[in-house]
Amino acid sequence: MTASTTPAWFDCNCSYGRVARPAPRFASNVAELLAELDWCGVDRALVYHAGVRASSPVTWNPVIAAE
Repeated sequence: MTASTTPAWFDCNCSYGRVARPAPRFASNVAELLAELDWCGVDRALVYHAGVRASSPVTWNPVIAAE
């Protein structure tokens, strides 16, 4: 890395989707998540659907793949 470049930010605990008790700032869909990541200056993220907290990844991973 040179002095003129800045490191990329990577969010390793990122979710989207509606839940019964959402956080004060949450993204209900992919477009809102991308806008939030952009606003925060995050370049990449490891994302899961919030529904997986109450269910199985087998249920929600296809939803993320389709979106």
